[in-house]
Amino acid sequence: MYLFRRIQEVYEKNRLMSILSFCVRQGDCYSALMNGRRVSSIHEKIGDQTQSVILPKMIQQLWKSAGSPLLSCIIVPRGPGSFTALRVTLATAQGFALAFPAATVFAPTSFDLLFYGVCLRDGPVLALIESGRGDYFGQLSSDRAPLILTDGDIEKMVTADPSLRLTSDVPLDFPFILPDRIITTCTNLAVDLLYLYREFGVTNDPDYHDLKPYYGRMPVYVQSKKT
Repeated sequence: MYLFRRIQEVYEKNRLMSILSFCVRQGDCYSALMNGRRVSSIHEKIGDQTQSVILPKMIQQLWKSAGSPLLSCIIVPRGPGSFTALRVTLATAQGFALAFPAATVFAPTSFDLLFYGVCLRDGPVLALIESGRGDYFGQLSSDRAPLILTDGDIEKMVTADPSLRLTSDVPLDFPFILPDRIITTCTNLAVDLLYLYREFGVTNDPDYHDLKPYYGRMPVYVQSKKT
């Protein structure tokens, strides 16, 4: 372990850091690798094969094409989101963490990823993630408390605050809000994870170094919404 850490220090000192990120979103697998200053990425649709088959193969392809570098950091979102996607993503990350024990783990929330790159100075933003139950996991940029929202809840919020904009990892099509108040994202999400890490660095919050689902610390997300 000591020798491994010494090698890691040499890599970082010479800016040879290799940072791997990946995630699964709504039928798409994303992966990116920052090797020194070079960024490579790959994106594949989930077809007949399962996420658990496609994601490791895709990451291996990207890693080998970069020369099989030593990893200094592994980045994955820890949710909320699809249960299956999170399970596959976090299990894959745990495997890489075992293979590269000196690598730093950075596990931001899916909301951190959505808020990244959005200009919050232009007013409040509501981030939405489909729950798979007919409603949404939500979080406001001005108040990071966890929310569970129906279409009706969202309509009330955007009506009450004309400056509120929406962002999501899936296309939004609400009849009660104009398209110019919806912030769309068309980038490789794994690349965004890389730059999120490089911009904000490693936080001291232990949750961001723990490859456990976001739900574990947010029981509101695993309870049925009461009517």
